[in-house]
Amino acid sequence: MIRSLLLPLGLVFAHSVAAQPLVLTSSPILLDLVQQVGADSVRAECLVPAGTRSPDFEPTPEAARRLAEAQLLVVNGAGYEPWLNDLLKQSGYEGPVIVATQGLALLDADGQWHEPADETAASQVDLDPYAWQDPQNLVRYVGNIGGALTSLLPARAGAFQIRIAALGRELRSLQDYARSQFAALPRDRRRMATSLTAFNYLAAAYGLQIVPIPGLASGQELRPAVLEHMLVGITQLHVPAVFFESTANVRTVKRIADETRTKVITTLRSDDLGPAGSPTATCIGMLRANIDAIISALK
Repeated sequence: MIRSLLLPLGLVFAHSVAAQPLVLTSSPILLDLVQQVGADSVRAECLVPAGTRSPDFEPTPEAARRLAEAQLLVVNGAGYEPWLNDLLKQSGYEGPVIVATQGLALLDADGQWHEPADETAASQVDLDPYAWQDPQNLVRYVGNIGGALTSLLPARAGAFQIRIAALGRELRSLQDYARSQFAALPRDRRRMATSLTAFNYLAAAYGLQIVPIPGLASGQELRPAVLEHMLVGITQLHVPAVFFESTANVRTVKRIADETRTKVITTLRSDDLGPAGSPTATCIGMLRANIDAIISALK
C-alpha cells in the first residue's frame, strides 16, 4: 500500500517544474530581486545573456522561444530595453509585462525630473534608466515585483509579503547608512569625475556632483584638446577621485591620474552583479559596495 502512494521521480520533478511559473527578467539586477521575493515559488531566469548589457541586447529566435513559454516578464523600463517591442511581436507573448520603474519619478539625460504620470517623458524624452542605483527607488522596484508575483501566485501572497518587508528594511537601512556617510563628507569632497552614466540617481539622492568624462568607456584615446580641457576641469574643481570602466583607455586614464593626482577607481558596478557567493552577488550587496567605494575614494 505504501508503494502505491509513491510517484516516480520523473513525475515528481515534472509536477515541481509545472508548479513554478517561469519569470523572465531583462537584467541580473531584476533577476536577483525576483529570486529574493519569489524564492522557490517561481523559476526565474534572465533573458539577456551574461556579460551583455540589456541596452545592447539583440533578440534571437531562442530568446523569443523562451519568452513565449514564460508566465511573466519583468523589465526596467525608462528606455533600458529598446528591443522589447520587437521581441514581444516576434515571440507572440501576451502575458503580463511588469515595469519595475512604474510609479517612480525619473531623471532625463539633462538631469531634469519627470513625474510618474508624465506621459510625454515616456515617449519623447531620453530618460535615465539607472534608477536602481538609489536604494530608495529599489523599494518601489521590490513592491512592483511583489505585486506581480502575488497576482501570478495569490496563494503565496503571505510569503511574498514577508520577503518584501524584509527587503524593504534592508534597503531603508542601507539608505540611512548612505545618508550618514555622505553627510559626513565635506561639501568640497562630494565631487566624482566619471565616464560612467549610471550614478545620477545616487548623486541626486546624496548631494554628489558628477563631473562627466566622455569617451573613456570604449577604449578610445581622447583627442589632445579634449583631454587637456578635461585635465584642467578636474584640477580646477579639485575632484578627489575618478571612476571609470575597466575597458577605458589605459594611457588616457593613467595620464588623468598622474596629472590631476586623483584616485582612480575601477570597481563600481552599474548593470551587473558579482559572482555567486561574493559580497556583490546581490543587488543590495552591490549597492553597498558601490557606496563604500565612492565614500572611501572621496574622503
